[in-house]
Amino acid sequence: MAAAGASLFRGAKVDWIYSEDRLSHPPSMKLARSSRAAQGQVPATLEVERVWRREAVGHIQTVSSSLKIPVSVAAHAAILLHRFYMEQSFLEFRKFYVATCCLLIAMKLSPEAKVSHMARAKDILRTSLRRTGMDVKDDSPHFQFHLDELLYCERALLATFGFNVDAEVPQALIPKYVNAMGLTKENGFTKGNELIINAVRIANSVGGSTLCLEYPAPTIACAMIQSAVTQMAIELPHSSSGKPWYETVTVTLRDKAGMKDQLGAILLRAKDFMKSEQLHLDSQAPTAASSRRSGGSSSSNTPVRPKRPASERRQSLRKRSRDA
Repeated sequence: MAAAGASLFRGAKVDWIYSEDRLSHPPSMKLARSSRAAQGQVPATLEVERVWRREAVGHIQTVSSSLKIPVSVAAHAAILLHRFYMEQSFLEFRKFYVATCCLLIAMKLSPEAKVSHMARAKDILRTSLRRTGMDVKDDSPHFQFHLDELLYCERALLATFGFNVDAEVPQALIPKYVNAMGLTKENGFTKGNELIINAVRIANSVGGSTLCLEYPAPTIACAMIQSAVTQMAIELPHSSSGKPWYETVTVTLRDKAGMKDQLGAILLRAKDFMKSEQLHLDSQAPTAASSRRSGGSSSSNTPVRPKRPASERRQSLRKRSRDA
């Protein structure tokens, strides 16, 4: 992956696959260390940064479910969020706005989008605020403030990506691959739909991980299908050429060499992530119960006015765009 900089802002085509070293040193850790004395920030460890990613993706999935947004759109939003925080810091851009903004952009690119951009922004923002316990009327100054912050965040995200917001989504590839293998009722395979549902479910469950920054979407899609096959205790039909099933469907895969090892590595990472996710949820359960009893909400998920003046942040964004 090319280093972040002017080439990124110009919209240069990149594959968004990061090295292990880059993944271990995201911008949030650097900014936290450099700004701690000036702003009183607590340094973000890698573990904390990964928790923030999980929480942000969880927000996307919850809001998407509430609005009945397609799974593939929510997955696209999650990928955008992971990419954004490899170039920007959680401490500079609050995850509530970034998650909501990523969902807005993914919806805008979706063929299912049938309403205006502003109406969609208000709908997504309204649902996002309610999830944090804030029921704000659309015509209130408070709602307008959050809408302004959301639209500012959208401009920052587009500037960071150089308007390159397309992404291959494993959840969208899974049905294509299963159908490409002929796993349909017409061909005598009765569990094709079940296989798709389980593979997509597994892909959603690891959406908070950084797999999308480590492997191409076709490879992840194949790994999710393989995981579903294992869970369902079924066997996929062998191809007439004798090739592994994943080579018959990933015709656009750039690196077929070592594909078996890659699938194994992804499945192992997915298993470890789901285990750590469950431990995280278990550790948060007492806190969540206490918050519900007190009528409060987690401050980390609640949208607030950034410390930095909006005018200053907008000037910074304009300067960044001119430098590009």
